[in-house]
Amino acid sequence: MSTIKNLDRLLAKLDATGENAAPIARIAVMKGLEMVKARAKMNCKADTGELRNSIHSRSRINGATAEGDVYTSNDHAAYVEFGTGPVGAESPKDIPEGLHLAYKPTGWWIHVGDNEGDISPAAVKRHNLVTRTSADGETFVYTKGQPAKPYLYPALKESEEKVIRIMKETVRQKIREAVRHG
Repeated sequence: MSTIKNLDRLLAKLDATGENAAPIARIAVMKGLEMVKARAKMNCKADTGELRNSIHSRSRINGATAEGDVYTSNDHAAYVEFGTGPVGAESPKDIPEGLHLAYKPTGWWIHVGDNEGDISPAAVKRHNLVTRTSADGETFVYTKGQPAKPYLYPALKESEEKVIRIMKETVRQKIREAVRHG
């Protein structure tokens, strides 16, 4: 969670005008979230577009403050952001403070098929992967993982200063409006 220096003073000024600061802060948070979400979608490398289309934002009022997040509930989002296996472990990436990652230290075989946990035959063909077929006719691909392709955390870091400016300006604008109509 990030806090914005001096924003509490702006919100106090807004409260002094008789306006409730929390809904105004939520509007400011939503504007910032939309910027981070747009940047994350731009950063996200699209294979099928499924991951990119799963990036959303949400905001809420929590007591006297507003908060929000940009998120995805896509099942492979973390694998793309941080990579997998030894390849992912060695990939360059910026890891948020307090997050500790564990990677499988060796490669593994993935079944080719259409069931959950399989790699699809279309993906094998699209990525030109080498396959092996077992004695019982099952097909597999060996992998040492995938490199990290960060999109979400870099979006936050890249947008941070601009988001702060937009949030402060949104609150200042609401103060001016409240004073003018007050």
